[in-house]
Amino acid sequence: MKNTYILLVILFIGYSVSAQDTTYLKVLNADKNGVTILAAKESYIDLSDYDKSSAIKIALPEINNNIIVIDYGHQREMWKKDNVRNEFVRFDVLNIDNPDLQRFVKKSKHAEKFMKHPWFLYFGGQYTVSPDMNTFSAYGSVRWGFFLLANRWDIAFSVMAGYNASDEYDDLLCNVGFISKLYFPIKKIGLSPYIGVGISCNYSSESFLDVPVTVGLSWRLGPGSLDMGFQYGFRIESEPLFMGIIGYTFCPWGNRK
Repeated sequence: MKNTYILLVILFIGYSVSAQDTTYLKVLNADKNGVTILAAKESYIDLSDYDKSSAIKIALPEINNNIIVIDYGHQREMWKKDNVRNEFVRFDVLNIDNPDLQRFVKKSKHAEKFMKHPWFLYFGGQYTVSPDMNTFSAYGSVRWGFFLLANRWDIAFSVMAGYNASDEYDDLLCNVGFISKLYFPIKKIGLSPYIGVGISCNYSSESFLDVPVTVGLSWRLGPGSLDMGFQYGFRIESEPLFMGIIGYTFCPWGNRK
């Protein structure tokens, strides 16, 4: 009978400890990317690593994630599971008041925002030949802009300079304006059909406003994309112009998909 009482006392003490362990931690978030965040009470701080590991086991009896983050005060503990020993092992501690860490977080947030709206630089050419082969036009163009929606919608400042040649006259031309494109990515093959529209002012022997409409195909290549298409310019107080386009968009600061 005495042994029975002793056994009951031991079980009661073990249950009390286990019940106490469950109060140390509370699950805040279980991320699908393999990270679980737990909030810790003040009493958790004074526990040994072994007891902390036990507390994590009780709080997360069926843990599937790889990384455990314990949040308390200004500290963040990073834990991972050792499947061989069936225990949790602490591998890092972060102090969020650390100036270096704050600068890193600030830069990371800025980088994340930048990746959503990456800048790009385009170099290309445009050309056209009249049906009777009497008029030829060739232009070099530069576009500098950013994505309003990553890989979907951009806007850019555009500068174009070129030369018109015909049997009757030769003329230099400069074009300055803005153009915006909407992309329709096909990720599996790395192609993005696009359509765009802009407004610009042409400076030559005859100055006029131009409203170009472009359609084409963007092929992901290297740190950017190879762009090919056609442009039809609705010229105010002048004849419309149909042109072929080819160029390359450098976007090393973003992930073109």
